[in-house]
Amino acid sequence: MSTRDTDLVSAATEPLHMTPTLQGQAGSTDQSILESTASQLPGKKTVTKSKIKRMTLSEEDVASVDGWLTDQILSFYFKYLKRERCPYPYRQNIKFIDPAISFLVLTSCSLCEIRTVLMPLKLESRDLIFFPVNNNLDMQGEGGSHWSLIVFIKATRTFHSFDSLQSSNRDPSRMLYEKLSAFLTSIDVPGPFEFVVEATPQQINSSDCGVYVIAIAEELLRRYLGEQSEEMNIASERHYLFVKKMRDFIYRLISSKMCEEDLDGTGRLISNTVHVEVGGK
Repeated sequence: MSTRDTDLVSAATEPLHMTPTLQGQAGSTDQSILESTASQLPGKKTVTKSKIKRMTLSEEDVASVDGWLTDQILSFYFKYLKRERCPYPYRQNIKFIDPAISFLVLTSCSLCEIRTVLMPLKLESRDLIFFPVNNNLDMQGEGGSHWSLIVFIKATRTFHSFDSLQSSNRDPSRMLYEKLSAFLTSIDVPGPFEFVVEATPQQINSSDCGVYVIAIAEELLRRYLGEQSEEMNIASERHYLFVKKMRDFIYRLISSKMCEEDLDGTGRLISNTVHVEVGGK
């Protein structure tokens, strides 16, 4: 086991202190931030349009930054972590699973279905994998009410479960672990595998779970990369400040990635959807 893997396993069992890369000050987070900062977008690398990868955020997705984060916002932030927070040499070792993929695995009825979903992702070659977990188990239903996170560390064959609302996602997390273990076994990844419930900072309302998921993911990524950060216990009295700053940063991140065709000549949005750049090929 490498020193990095050993440090990450040790870190996963320690109380989490998270300081995401925040910009600006905490304040009201509403859609006006998108328009007010659109005219001050940071410099972008010149990339031909054919090589730019984009995703669409609906008005509902953007509005969710002030409340219960949608799967599209989690997906957007995971892409940001992979493309901009993870140096190129390490990208091939790390995988952020899209919430839609986690949902498909969770609701799959057979190992054959799971293999169809996961085989293209080449998970056997990843050292660190992040799986968002939602408590919606109905393939025909909409939404869900809680997000949590499972992190797989290949070196120790362990799945680490982080839940910011006590054990609210205990059942779907355990179910996802069992299905992922069966899949990894089927592609000859050595087992046995272990499921570890980690002590996790707790949210103080019913809507901050998505913020905790991306903050925990970012902190664990930072530890994997060996980065140092100032400690900020989000379970402390500074919780409100932390969450407001995190939400404000997500808004500003969206505004910095907006495509020019979504704006009019004054920098205001011209439709109910936003197309954001999430990296090149």
